[in-house]
Amino acid sequence: MRRFLCAVCLVALLAGCAPASSTVSSEPQSAPEPQSETADAGELKAFCPITPAGYFYTSYKNSYDSRLTVVDPETATGHFACSIPGCDHANDSCEAWVTAMSVWVLDDAIYTLAQNEDGSRSLSVRDSDGTHSRPLATVGDWIFYGADSESLYGICGDSFGRVSRTDGTETFLLHDAQEKFSDQNSDILGIWQDSFVAARWYGVPGHPDSTCLYLLDREGQLTEVARIDSPGLWYDSCILAGDEVVYIDEPTGKVMAVSLADGSSRLVTDQLCSRNIVHENKYYSSANWTLAAVQDQIIVRVVDIPEEKPIENAYRVNPDGSVTELPPHVELRGDVPDGTWPPTDTVSVVAQRDDLLVVIPAWEYIDGGVFDNSAFISAEDYLAGRDNYREFILPE
Repeated sequence: MRRFLCAVCLVALLAGCAPASSTVSSEPQSAPEPQSETADAGELKAFCPITPAGYFYTSYKNSYDSRLTVVDPETATGHFACSIPGCDHANDSCEAWVTAMSVWVLDDAIYTLAQNEDGSRSLSVRDSDGTHSRPLATVGDWIFYGADSESLYGICGDSFGRVSRTDGTETFLLHDAQEKFSDQNSDILGIWQDSFVAARWYGVPGHPDSTCLYLLDREGQLTEVARIDSPGLWYDSCILAGDEVVYIDEPTGKVMAVSLADGSSRLVTDQLCSRNIVHENKYYSSANWTLAAVQDQIIVRVVDIPEEKPIENAYRVNPDGSVTELPPHVELRGDVPDGTWPPTDTVSVVAQRDDLLVVIPAWEYIDGGVFDNSAFISAEDYLAGRDNYREFILPE
């Protein structure tokens, strides 16, 4: 897969932290829908760009040309999500044409949100193979985080709520949700036991260096799980992995975990602490590192400091707390400028489902631009450091 780097692709707890016992809720902005709507709505699920139909992503050639592309995991061959016979996919008459700001992929449908000329938002739905787009409703500026069989759940403006998958009806459940979970200092990490896991890692009232973990259920009920007294947490340094939230403790470089069940904390590994160093009067703290979870195994991408430039290395954390480096680094192809440091120096995971991963094993430089070349690989091979990549073959 080749995509210009600037293009947009598809879209705690130190020992001694005790879980809070209080639950917080707010008055709804509008009359809530009957309880029966969600009582039998099925499991709450996160969005995943990999479905039985393939891996979905939005390819951008420029700001006026974007198309939904799907890659078959069996053949690693992609095609535009279009069922129109003889379509040349060259303009907006093509079914694959996407003007959406965001794309959310479920097993049974794909949803897109586009901005209208008057500033409103249009929510559209497609079949599970990405074809036959049709409008659903005019809605607010939503960011969705999960869905069940009846609703999409997310944040719109300052409120958490849901949108009916049948007719687009909006229901708002919790005020001030954007400030808590969807600004530059907070995030929703994923789904655990039918609730969203949310982290607020800066400016917690009364605790400016703390991070709070919350569970947010489908009815907008908010429960604090734990408070982490560790500064410097940020995106990708605080993640959901199985039944725990895992984070990097910046002052020490330790990787820690907090149980979502009871708020207790544990040490995951301290084997990377020696890399938390000062170099030429610059502190390369763990805030420069990132975490990922592959089949609930923790991957830490660490900034090491050689003589000429920083280089990332990726390490798998073993069950006993030891770490194993994951080779190799990404491959640079094409007309690579002198002194180039690639956008990512390690093979990063773009998406995953079960044993199937989408990764970026190479960056290609063409006419002054840098493009990623994506591939499928099994989680087993990735975690073992084997480079059994199946790079995508895509339509032009």
